[in-house]
Amino acid sequence: MTVSGFPHYFAPVAPLLLYLVLEGLRGLGAWRLRSLPMGRVLSLAVLAVCLLTFGVALGKHVAYAGRAEGEEMPWHLRRAGIQQQLEQAGGKHLIVVKYRSNHPSPQEWVHNGADIDAAPVVWARDLGRGKNGPLLDYFDDRELWLLEADLRPPQLARVGGERGNRESGSGSGGGRESSRKTARTPARE
Repeated sequence: MTVSGFPHYFAPVAPLLLYLVLEGLRGLGAWRLRSLPMGRVLSLAVLAVCLLTFGVALGKHVAYAGRAEGEEMPWHLRRAGIQQQLEQAGGKHLIVVKYRSNHPSPQEWVHNGADIDAAPVVWARDLGRGKNGPLLDYFDDRELWLLEADLRPPQLARVGGERGNRESGSGSGGGRESSRKTARTPARE
C-alpha cells in the first residue's frame, strides 16, 4: 500500500512556504484600489481566517479529550488510548490489525518503534487466512489481540484458545480461536 500526503513529509520545505506566504501578504498589504488600502483589509482577512481555522482545529482536539464514554473519536486518538491501556496493563502484547479492502490509506494503525522485540505492544497487519503463522510463532510470548479497525467503532478483542493448528485458523488469528469479546480494557479476564 502506498501512503502519501502526511503533513510531516512537507516539513523540510515549510520555512520556504511560510516565507512565500508572508511575502505574498506583504505585497497584498501594499495593494491599493483607487487610493483605498484594500490590500491591508484583504491581508488582515486572510490572517483572521487562518487564526479561526487554527482555533476550530484546537477546539475539536480539546473536545475529544473531554468526550463522553462511548462517543466516536478519531482513529489516531483511539489507537493511542489502546497503546496506553495495554502498556499500563503490563506484559507483552501483539495486536493484529484487520483492515477491510476499502480501508482509507492515511488511517494506518500499524506502526512500531525501532526496537520491536523490546516493545511492550507490537502492531502487525493481518496477512490473511492461514498466513499469520510465522508472525505468531515469532511473537509467541505475547498476548494476542485482534483489532478490526474498519468497524465503527473499531473493535479490539483478545484472542485465546489453543496455540496449535495456526495455519487453518481465521484470517486474523491464524489458528487461535477468537474470544470475540470486545475488550473495553485490556485487564486480564
